[in-house]
Amino acid sequence: MSRSDKVFNKAYASEKEAFAAYSNPHGISFYDFKLILKTFFYILQTEAQTTGDVFILPYKLGAFGIRKKPTFGKGSFDYKLFNETGAKRYNKNNHSSQYVAKFDWITKYPLFDRQLPNTVFRYYAPRDMKRALAKRVKDNNTIHKYYDL
Repeated sequence: MSRSDKVFNKAYASEKEAFAAYSNPHGISFYDFKLILKTFFYILQTEAQTTGDVFILPYKLGAFGIRKKPTFGKGSFDYKLFNETGAKRYNKNNHSSQYVAKFDWITKYPLFDRQLPNTVFRYYAPRDMKRALAKRVKDNNTIHKYYDL
């Protein structure tokens, strides 16, 4: 079993495991590898937020973008109003036409077939990027830029 097979057989690979599986032909250190990953994803996320474009990743890894979908279920429960008055009310994102936006790594279309099931890798956006996306949607109403599910 090769070093990369050990990483690809797991549901979640850390940066250390990805670096250990990397063949490293240029002799870069782990800290440089980590800086390259963070810089790449920061640029990709901020560009996806500002333009709303979907970026196709090389080697049939899929596409990365921001999707919008209708608010799930009743919406979020308003605990503040409930504590003050006892009335139950659900909020459905009226500032964004009742849509929610989230970062999405698209792998389910035939063009992006990686010969791997969809559950092998997942993308988890860092908290600061999630908050920046929420702020853009709420303040600038950028929900119309993102693609529909």
